[in-house]
Amino acid sequence: MSTRSHIAIELPSEKVKAIYVHSDGYPSGVGRILIDHYNDYNTAIKLFDFGDCSSLGDTVENCSFYFRDWNRGEENNTFTYNNEWCYWNDFGGNIHIEYLYLFKNGEWLVSEMSSHKNFDSETYIENYYVLHTKPIKVIDHEDFNRENKGMTEKEMISNIGEMLQDKFSSDTIVIQGQKMTAKEKLN
Repeated sequence: MSTRSHIAIELPSEKVKAIYVHSDGYPSGVGRILIDHYNDYNTAIKLFDFGDCSSLGDTVENCSFYFRDWNRGEENNTFTYNNEWCYWNDFGGNIHIEYLYLFKNGEWLVSEMSSHKNFDSETYIENYYVLHTKPIKVIDHEDFNRENKGMTEKEMISNIGEMLQDKFSSDTIVIQGQKMTAKEKLN
């Protein structure tokens, strides 16, 4: 259970660098964190030093990166696109990434997955195709909310993990979304 996203930044060369973020990809999750804590180029670019991310935190140190923190994957598995168009275009038809974020010209943009039904009357087959919406400013998205009401996906998984560890041996259960202190046991 995760709302997956990609975050990207336009470099001075107009190339785009991007990483995958596994949890809380919705505008009031990842979008709010990006706006509140990574809203200038020098801070935002630091997010791309460690590759794909399990979840974002309010500082790079509080983020959960797969390689740095979980010893999984490649050291810096960022994606690099020739330009913004290539970045947006790469996700056409991708049903796995619900939100795409891009830091460009000093602001965060977001595009969300949009599923469309296609009915073929010749064969009576229903199928769907997926596109992403035209990017808009994160702060203009209807689901953007500065006040984080409720529990994030990461917090929910962490609580489930803690409940399981209380019931069973904590040495036999490891939950990816656990709090930072719990994941340090893996190293």
